[in-house]
Amino acid sequence: MEQPSPILTAKSRGNRTRQNLTDRFITACKPAARGARDDWPDAIVPGLVLRVTDRGHKSFVLRGRFPLNPKNPTRRALGDYGAISLAEARDKARSWLALIDKGIDPKMEEERLRGEAKRRQDTIFGRVAADFLDRHASKLAKAKEIRAIVESEFVKRWKNRPLELVAPQDIAAAIRTIVERGAPAQAHNAYANLRNLFGWAIGTGEYGITQSPLANLSPRALIGERVIRQRILSDAELRSVWNASDDLGYPYGPAVQLLILTAQRLTSQRYRVARN
Repeated sequence: MEQPSPILTAKSRGNRTRQNLTDRFITACKPAARGARDDWPDAIVPGLVLRVTDRGHKSFVLRGRFPLNPKNPTRRALGDYGAISLAEARDKARSWLALIDKGIDPKMEEERLRGEAKRRQDTIFGRVAADFLDRHASKLAKAKEIRAIVESEFVKRWKNRPLELVAPQDIAAAIRTIVERGAPAQAHNAYANLRNLFGWAIGTGEYGITQSPLANLSPRALIGERVIRQRILSDAELRSVWNASDDLGYPYGPAVQLLILTAQRLTSQRYRVARN
């Protein structure tokens, strides 16, 4: 049905009769009287109002009893006409009314959603990984190796993904890719570095996660047993090492010679303790 002219609908300014708002109707609305505003309630969505100022500015507001101030009806801006369409204004008004019915103030909910979006942006994997590498891994003995593994194997995959959305199956797929290219030792190192990254992130309390996605993963199941290198030095190599250790002086030279005499590896015991 054709909409009546705004001028003919009501002569008095202020709250007008309810209208089935259309773009044609909104475009035809004239500016309000000087110093006044015209409110045109929508006949489709209760509480939705088209507001027209004396300068011709048109916007949508929602009139209702909001949880933060339920005693008196108030108007809250939904958006300027043009910035949001009539259909978008109706959808937004309906969503706000649904929140109000649940006792949730739309303003507080929008602030919560903005905060959540910012938190997720601040905790994407690439940013957390950079923090881990700069603040923690940079102090470790193999800092360059750790950085290379984390950036090449994981950051490339999940750079813009929120940390909390990196799932166990994502990690399993990344580790299996390394195994399948014939690098099981590197797969073990990559797994250990990723486990340290998530452990560090949880420990800082800064990134919104409390549990690591690696918690229930098994490197043995994903990769297999870690193979310990069995490199045995020849007699000539042992002689060269023995002679070179004389130049080291105390305590390192005698320590190396003791290892040779007892046929021990420097890191063998440390490795067994770490595995157990």
